[in-house]
Amino acid sequence: MKRLLTTFVAAALAVVWFPASPARAADIELVDSNELAACVSERIPAVIDELIDSTKDWDPEWGRRPDYQNLPAFSINQAHASALAEYVERHAELAAEGAYPGELRHEEMRSRYPDAHSLYIDSGGLSGNHERLTFDDLCWSTAYGVVFAIEWMVEDYPEFSSVRPLYVSVALATIDGAVPTWDDKSIRFSFAEAIEVWTPKKAGAEFLDTPPGHVFVDDVNALAASGVTKGCNPPQNTHFCPEDKVTRAQMATFLTRALALEPAESDFVDVLFDSPHIDDIGALAAAGITKGCNPPKNDRFCPDDYVTRAQMATFLARAMKLTPAASDFGDVDADNPHRDDIGALAAAGITKGCNPPKNDRFCPDDYVSRGQMAAFLVRAGLAD
Repeated sequence: MKRLLTTFVAAALAVVWFPASPARAADIELVDSNELAACVSERIPAVIDELIDSTKDWDPEWGRRPDYQNLPAFSINQAHASALAEYVERHAELAAEGAYPGELRHEEMRSRYPDAHSLYIDSGGLSGNHERLTFDDLCWSTAYGVVFAIEWMVEDYPEFSSVRPLYVSVALATIDGAVPTWDDKSIRFSFAEAIEVWTPKKAGAEFLDTPPGHVFVDDVNALAASGVTKGCNPPQNTHFCPEDKVTRAQMATFLTRALALEPAESDFVDVLFDSPHIDDIGALAAAGITKGCNPPKNDRFCPDDYVTRAQMATFLARAMKLTPAASDFGDVDADNPHRDDIGALAAAGITKGCNPPKNDRFCPDDYVSRGQMAAFLVRAGLAD
């Protein structure tokens, strides 16, 4: 329990870095990656047992009870330790000056290890200890940090609990010297730590939810490679959500990126100024690809409405300046305002229908999923 309390103090103080003051002498040294990994791997079972025991009498007033008994299987894998080590050195240098160290980003890890998904990142350190910690102390603290990271990851992002394999990389740097604290006294020792939970990318799959063999995997990967999509769960962006319906606002962003349109102001009264899609909606309007959603006034865009296949046809036909064409689909009525655009898409080979192999129907009123959207854009040549 003493180790547990020490770690809780470390975790609490790790997120509170105080205003920068003049740098003081400090000796920063990386802990050996392999030695740390071996020790942490050995200690994790004991840490889990101690945490399970410590939460048996959990008071509901403290909030949700951590579930250490049912953690997903994971293992220490130091394949990402190099980038983490560079980070903790920067972290330690700033901490030694009393400055806030910033955060390690998923984007930074993806740029270093493009063949892996960065699922969860945690960083911190210990301040306020007046005695130099031993390697054994550091090992125990890191082992607790790893277990906490896994538990917090599952709490914050339950979808990651089923990911296999689940790997953890760790890095730690010691700071031996004078470091400013909240009362402007000095301490002799502190450390900086970084923990990343990650999983390898499967060959041919950019996202976890469009694995090899998925009906839209090639289209989704093409969209990701072209920068038209980044994912659906920032900041990790490990998922594409292919079954989710596409909103009109999302459609605007897809098309703006695919067509490389210049951002523009939106005049639609129902597009809020803080909407992440506002400039893309404005760009679509400026390009004549959308007129609005409430003719004849057309002062609204209806950004949260889902896009139907018929509306999708009109968006794409306008974007690509396709020549109107008659539709042969049996479920597209003669008075349908999207009829000629649906025909134009069929004539261009962008759609074949919705009921293979016969494909005599278009299903104009069905909503478009993100996976279907990917296929439409790729067939239209907008994912190059």
